Amino acid sequence: MPRYARNDGIKDLKKTITMDAETIKRTKIIADWLGWEKYPDGETYKFPNLFPYYNIEEEENTGWVSDQISNARFQSDWGWIMKVYDIITNLENGRWDVEITYVTIAIVDYKHGEQRFEYDRTDEETMIELLFNALSFFIGKNLFTIQ
Repeated sequence: MPRYARNDGIKDLKKTITMDAETIKRTKIIADWLGWEKYPDGETYKFPNLFPYYNIEEEENTGWVSDQISNARFQSDWGWIMKVYDIITNLENGRWDVEITYVTIAIVDYKHGEQRFEYDRTDEETMIELLFNALSFFIGKNLFTIQ
């Protein structure tokens, strides 16, 4: 069982996350796109432990932690979703840009000089949920490939 820690210094804190089916589906889209290893049960993945929720002693650090995909935090932690944002904006020598406003996220393709997709915010979405939903949508449309 993986161990968790919060950034505020409380160690080995078990977190309970409830995700709806759509959020789990979108999280899997991102994890698969990132190339995370998926176990045969389809719900367990190998997460890179660079994410701050894992409290792993340096001597135990293998670089990866096995955990349920429902424990991923792309939809709720800026550190997680911004890593995805950084990867996208650095693909193909900066070909892609993610333009964020309060109500919309757009993907711009500098290679072709055009906006490729736009994702509009719903009234219920927070800004992090908007970015998570937009990026998982764009990734799911096979817009980006990691070489």
